Amino acid sequence: MSAGRPLRLIVFAKPPLRGHVKTRLARRIGHRAATSVYRVLLADTLMRLSLVPVASLELCASGRRHPSLWSLARRAGAEYRLQGHGDLGQRMQRATARALSDGFSPVIVGADCAGVSAVHVGAAFDALDDGADAVFAPADDGGYALIGLSRPLPGLFHRMPWGMPAVMARTRRRLAAQGLCWRELPGAWDVDDWRSLRRWRRERCDGGWR
Repeated sequence: MSAGRPLRLIVFAKPPLRGHVKTRLARRIGHRAATSVYRVLLADTLMRLSLVPVASLELCASGRRHPSLWSLARRAGAEYRLQGHGDLGQRMQRATARALSDGFSPVIVGADCAGVSAVHVGAAFDALDDGADAVFAPADDGGYALIGLSRPLPGLFHRMPWGMPAVMARTRRRLAAQGLCWRELPGAWDVDDWRSLRRWRRERCDGGWR
């Protein structure tokens, strides 16, 4: 694990509101069930990653303050913060800039990224400590499930087509154009559809999700 700056792990989450989370999955199982899946995913992710030895753990939520998220953060020993306004890139930029300004090495993980393990997070912090400007765990859908930065890189997030399969490829081009050094960890996955839901349930039952 990193011996450099203290570490801040930031879990990005949404309030578990019906019709606002796992909408793609809801087309198969309904909004009530999809919201229940998201609640368990979020709790699993936060509690699993709370075992990583870091100086600062944050649950960083979109929208307004939500009591169930505050309660979950408290149980995990995490600080509860709000992401603020703007698109996903602006919100990630704000969270990483705040962490760097506070003297931490930040890594952000999505709450529904069941494929991100404590091993991923440890390797991400090690990459930053070894001198990488950025580190990623590419996602199966063409985006990324984890990002960490060792210094501010605001151009990395500007006008990115979030939710589209070109995100990781465009990110690589931007990094290369600036002559920056980055690391890519083994790929990860999140729970967005029926197939990934079945995978998550299977791995959760046999312990492989840890």
